[in-house]
Amino acid sequence: MSDIKTLESALAQAKKVYKADKKNAANKKTYKVAKKALEAAQLAAQEAAKQKTKKSKKDKKNKKKRKREVEAEVPTKASVEKKAKIDITALESALAQAKAAHKADKSDAGLKKAYKAAKKTLAAAKEAETKSVATEETKEETKSPEANPLDDLKSLKKTAEADAPIDHSANPANTSVYCGNLSFSIDEAGIREFFKDCGGINDIHWLTDKETQDFLGRGFVNFDDLAGAAKALELDQTDCLGRPIRINYAKARTQGGRTKGGGGNNGSRFVDKPLSERPDNCVTAFLGNVSFEIDDDAIYKLAKDCGEVKSIRWLTDRETGDFKGCGFVDFWNSEDLDKFVKLRGQDVMGRPIRIDYSAPRAPRD
Repeated sequence: MSDIKTLESALAQAKKVYKADKKNAANKKTYKVAKKALEAAQLAAQEAAKQKTKKSKKDKKNKKKRKREVEAEVPTKASVEKKAKIDITALESALAQAKAAHKADKSDAGLKKAYKAAKKTLAAAKEAETKSVATEETKEETKSPEANPLDDLKSLKKTAEADAPIDHSANPANTSVYCGNLSFSIDEAGIREFFKDCGGINDIHWLTDKETQDFLGRGFVNFDDLAGAAKALELDQTDCLGRPIRINYAKARTQGGRTKGGGGNNGSRFVDKPLSERPDNCVTAFLGNVSFEIDDDAIYKLAKDCGEVKSIRWLTDRETGDFKGCGFVDFWNSEDLDKFVKLRGQDVMGRPIRIDYSAPRAPRD
């Protein structure tokens, strides 16, 4: 019922925005999609109630007949996932249109409300999808299939793999680990308590949404030494505030065998690349090979001993708005800039950052 109430609230908000400006196509699209999502959720709830009633009747019959009826009538996981994907795709499309309209005219309060309503509707639909799939998986797990002699062999294999020592050779000099699937109630004290047997922690960085600053359920923990990070990896998939935490060495994202935004070898080729000649009176540094989870705070922290940062600009795609993995930092004077440029190659969120002098733009005709 909480999912339906969330969708009803989102629909009411989208309807209000649409009525305020019926000529706006994005508002109309968001309203229609929200309405469709609510109808789908209500239909799913009715279907779930029917299935529950049927199951109660079937339990009174003999075991063999009950098994045949359940297999014939309970929807498969694949069909549930397919239906969910269709709804999610429509909502994502509506959100993209609402976002584009909002970006085109950020002063329009109606467009901003429509964008927020579409975003809220999509989030509610994704949560409903997750719960629906989880319910189907639970049904599958509660079935009692006939014993299979191969299951024992598979179980022994999994046990052997779990007991095998972790291979840390892939990242022999990394003291930072990535932590995912974190509880949204986690805090610095909680993560320090979880890793208390791994050694000293010198830095914790939580990942947040760039627009809303909401916690994304993941982050990075940097240990004082290699042994601490290696020991932390042994806690992968163990319970942390009710969730199986995912732990891995922090590293750059890759795509097609090459580091996204920085070339191969995790961008380390930039460390040996000579600096460009500093233009006269230059106060701007170019940043490259940065993590796609980067934020302003990480750069302020990196430059804390160099001088005061005037501004930070991140480059994004003009059409999609996606971050390109690079940007610029402006200082108030060239002396502070020279100090900052010397930090090139420093590890920032798992990547050796590229820093170089930025040539001034040529004047437009």
